[in-house]
Amino acid sequence: MKTAELKTLFEEAKSESSKKYCYIVENNLLFFQKEDKDGTKRKCLVVPENYRKNLMTIAHEMAAAHPGVTKTKDAIFKTFYWPKCFIDVEDFVKTCDKCQRVGKAEDKKKAPLKIVPVITEIFTKINIDASGPLPMTPSRNKYITTALCMSSRYPDAIPVANLCSTTVKFCHHPQSNPVERMHRTLKMILRVLCLEAIPDWEKIFPQAHFALRTVIHDSTGFSPAELVHGKNLRTPVMLLYEKLTEEGSVESSVVDYVFELINRMKRCQEFAILHMEDAKQKQKLWYDRRTVKRQFQPGEVVLVIAPSRPNNLSVKWVGPGEIVQQLPETNYVVKFPEKDKIHVYHVNMLTLYHQREENINLLCINPLKHDEEENMPSLELENEMSGWSKIISDVQLNSKLSQIQRGQLKELLYEYSNLVIFLRIFLDVPI
Repeated sequence: MKTAELKTLFEEAKSESSKKYCYIVENNLLFFQKEDKDGTKRKCLVVPENYRKNLMTIAHEMAAAHPGVTKTKDAIFKTFYWPKCFIDVEDFVKTCDKCQRVGKAEDKKKAPLKIVPVITEIFTKINIDASGPLPMTPSRNKYITTALCMSSRYPDAIPVANLCSTTVKFCHHPQSNPVERMHRTLKMILRVLCLEAIPDWEKIFPQAHFALRTVIHDSTGFSPAELVHGKNLRTPVMLLYEKLTEEGSVESSVVDYVFELINRMKRCQEFAILHMEDAKQKQKLWYDRRTVKRQFQPGEVVLVIAPSRPNNLSVKWVGPGEIVQQLPETNYVVKFPEKDKIHVYHVNMLTLYHQREENINLLCINPLKHDEEENMPSLELENEMSGWSKIISDVQLNSKLSQIQRGQLKELLYEYSNLVIFLRIFLDVPI
């Protein structure tokens, strides 16, 4: 079976004046000559177009265990070659369905950070979450329900016995909220206080609250108590200072105190807004160093990162699904063929799925003249396929195999019949 491309290469290889000196013909087979890095000369058999996909399947799938592009090339190009073979192998590996589902670490790319607008009014937006379980207290509480003001970063928390729907109910997932970061700090404070004092963390809860509310927050530049109450709470350090310096409270009228408090809170709030905006810009600068701006178009096919993996051998990506619509910012509506519902995913959870082109078999009648036919080995795949069923039915299986094992072996021979025939005819491997 000779294509027009191979026919031209055969003619040029046989011609003495040809510039294709790297092609030679031996035993009516076309070879490509190349030299390895160590100086070793090799002869690689040139593969016809109809058998390239089967050869790449053998080198990449089955016993090869799906290696990467470089190792697949090394496995093929030691003994085989064809024009534009590097491009074909790269495309074959890139479009491998199993390799895409298993994924690699670099497949998960982060989009540039989207800056959230600064909340200017105190207590206009509050994030709520829960943490636990912790050691059960005498009051039978082992969870914490937490709340955080997004403007002042003022924290609050309440011990609860459980997180049942009758006790606590969440309508959104708070994973990306700053309240998650507060959990880590709160647990660290409770861990230290329980080590110093008593193991009953519920009794030292007010002390943990006091510590969180009086410390200066990095994003605002003020303590949460200053932004909420207009002045910081009197800490033990401040009480000690007042005791040593004998400074007392300055007497003033109620009106003067109220106006001074209002002005102080206004100045603190304005400065905190500027400080938070600067902190968000700095955070974006550091976050965007390793991000990639990606955009999908409606109709493109994507894979979605698996939300949960039952074990370490589970695939990282599920799908494929089709992009239906792009929502504002970085979210996309994805529809899966096997599901009726559509789902919304962030761009960080998506990766492009590379589909492999399907081969379409066409029957072309183009009678060749007798003098145009080449003396090449005939690859009668149709005849081999027609007799393959009889070969499988007549094969003598080991008598030690059970009836189920014999059936499974015959199903395997049917499934990979194309590859077996390819080895039998093209490579002259005895089957």
